[in-house]
Amino acid sequence: MFGRPRKVLIVDDEREVQLWLKSLFGQAGYDCVMAEDGAMAISSAMREEPDLMILDLGLPAGSGVFVLETIRKHPMERMSKIPIIVFSGDKWYDKNEAFAAGATAYFTKPASNVELLAAAEKALALPH
Repeated sequence: MFGRPRKVLIVDDEREVQLWLKSLFGQAGYDCVMAEDGAMAISSAMREEPDLMILDLGLPAGSGVFVLETIRKHPMERMSKIPIIVFSGDKWYDKNEAFAAGATAYFTKPASNVELLAAAEKALALPH
Protein backbone atom coordinates (compact mmCIF):
# COMPACT_ATOMS: atom_id res chain seq x y z
CA MET A 1 0.00 0.00 0.00
CA PHE A 2 2.81 2.45 0.85
CA GLY A 3 5.88 2.72 -1.39
CA ARG A 4 7.94 4.07 1.50
CA PRO A 5 7.94 3.53 5.24
CA ARG A 6 4.98 5.26 6.86
CA LYS A 7 6.05 8.45 8.57
CA VAL A 8 4.82 9.33 12.06
CA LEU A 9 5.26 12.75 13.64
CA ILE A 10 5.65 12.35 17.40
CA VAL A 11 4.81 15.52 19.31
CA ASP A 12 5.58 15.53 23.03
CA ASP A 13 7.52 17.88 25.29
CA GLU A 14 8.84 15.02 27.45
CA ARG A 15 12.06 13.59 25.99
CA GLU A 16 11.51 10.18 27.61
CA VAL A 17 8.10 9.85 25.98
CA GLN A 18 9.53 10.92 22.60
CA LEU A 19 12.26 8.28 22.82
CA TRP A 20 9.83 5.55 23.91
CA LEU A 21 7.40 6.32 21.06
CA LYS A 22 10.27 6.61 18.56
CA SER A 23 11.51 3.17 19.61
CA LEU A 24 8.01 1.65 19.53
CA PHE A 25 7.06 3.01 16.12
CA GLY A 26 10.55 2.60 14.70
CA GLN A 27 10.57 -1.10 15.58
CA ALA A 28 7.17 -1.39 13.88
CA GLY A 29 8.68 -0.05 10.65
CA TYR A 30 7.68 3.60 10.83
CA ASP A 31 9.95 6.51 9.93
CA CYS A 32 9.79 8.79 13.00
CA VAL A 33 10.04 12.58 13.17
CA MET A 34 9.97 14.47 16.48
CA ALA A 35 8.62 17.81 17.65
CA GLU A 36 8.54 19.13 21.21
CA ASP A 37 6.06 22.01 21.09
CA GLY A 38 3.02 23.23 19.24
CA ALA A 39 4.84 25.55 16.83
CA MET A 40 7.33 22.82 15.90
CA ALA A 41 4.45 20.36 15.43
CA ILE A 42 2.75 22.55 12.84
CA SER A 43 5.93 23.43 10.95
CA SER A 44 7.11 19.79 11.02
CA ALA A 45 3.74 18.57 9.75
CA MET A 46 3.92 21.00 6.81
CA ARG A 47 7.54 20.14 6.00
CA GLU A 48 7.47 16.37 6.60
CA GLU A 49 3.91 15.53 5.46
CA PRO A 50 3.54 12.63 7.91
CA ASP A 51 1.12 9.78 7.41
CA LEU A 52 0.19 9.92 11.11
CA MET A 53 0.67 12.19 14.12
CA ILE A 54 0.91 11.22 17.79
CA LEU A 55 0.09 14.39 19.74
CA ASP A 56 0.36 15.39 23.39
CA LEU A 57 -2.07 18.10 24.47
CA GLY A 58 -0.03 19.84 27.17
CA LEU A 59 2.60 21.51 25.00
CA PRO A 60 4.53 24.76 25.19
CA ALA A 61 4.28 27.21 22.25
CA GLY A 62 0.75 26.20 21.25
CA SER A 63 -1.41 23.59 22.96
CA GLY A 64 -2.27 20.27 21.36
CA VAL A 65 -5.83 21.48 20.79
CA PHE A 66 -4.44 24.49 18.91
CA VAL A 67 -2.29 22.13 16.81
CA LEU A 68 -5.34 19.95 16.05
CA GLU A 69 -7.45 22.94 15.01
CA THR A 70 -4.64 24.40 12.87
CA ILE A 71 -3.94 21.13 11.07
CA ARG A 72 -7.65 20.44 10.46
CA LYS A 73 -8.21 23.93 9.02
CA HIS A 74 -5.13 23.84 6.77
CA PRO A 75 -5.99 24.62 3.14
CA MET A 76 -3.93 21.70 1.79
CA GLU A 77 -6.16 18.62 1.92
CA ARG A 78 -3.16 16.34 2.55
CA MET A 79 -2.43 18.29 5.75
CA SER A 80 -5.99 18.57 6.95
CA LYS A 81 -6.55 14.80 6.62
CA ILE A 82 -3.54 13.56 8.66
CA PRO A 83 -4.81 11.04 11.24
CA ILE A 84 -3.99 12.43 14.69
CA ILE A 85 -3.87 10.25 17.78
CA VAL A 86 -3.93 12.27 20.98
CA PHE A 87 -1.71 10.75 23.66
CA SER A 88 -1.86 12.91 26.75
CA GLY A 89 -1.04 12.55 30.40
CA ASP A 90 -2.93 15.68 31.32
CA LYS A 91 -6.10 14.43 32.99
CA TRP A 92 -7.75 17.85 33.06
CA TYR A 93 -8.04 18.07 29.26
CA ASP A 94 -11.49 17.38 27.93
CA LYS A 95 -11.46 14.33 25.66
CA ASN A 96 -14.54 15.67 23.88
CA GLU A 97 -12.71 18.94 23.13
CA ALA A 98 -9.91 16.95 21.47
CA PHE A 99 -12.40 15.02 19.33
CA ALA A 100 -14.27 18.22 18.45
CA ALA A 101 -10.95 19.74 17.33
CA GLY A 102 -10.30 16.77 15.03
CA ALA A 103 -8.61 13.95 16.96
CA THR A 104 -8.82 10.53 15.30
CA ALA A 105 -8.28 8.65 18.59
CA TYR A 106 -7.50 9.54 22.21
CA PHE A 107 -5.31 7.78 24.77
CA THR A 108 -4.38 8.77 28.29
CA LYS A 109 -0.80 8.08 29.36
CA PRO A 110 0.23 5.44 30.02
CA ALA A 111 -1.14 3.21 27.27
CA SER A 112 0.08 -0.15 26.11
CA ASN A 113 2.33 -0.58 23.10
CA VAL A 114 -0.20 -2.96 21.54
CA GLU A 115 -3.07 -0.46 21.91
CA LEU A 116 -1.07 2.42 20.41
CA LEU A 117 0.17 0.41 17.44
CA ALA A 118 -3.33 -0.98 16.82
CA ALA A 119 -4.78 2.54 16.93
CA ALA A 120 -2.13 3.72 14.47
CA GLU A 121 -2.90 0.91 12.01
CA LYS A 122 -6.63 1.55 12.36
CA ALA A 123 -6.17 5.30 11.81
CA LEU A 124 -4.04 4.70 8.71
CA ALA A 125 -6.67 2.32 7.30
CA LEU A 126 -9.42 4.96 7.53
CA PRO A 127 -10.27 6.85 4.34
CA HIS A 128 -8.57 10.24 4.35
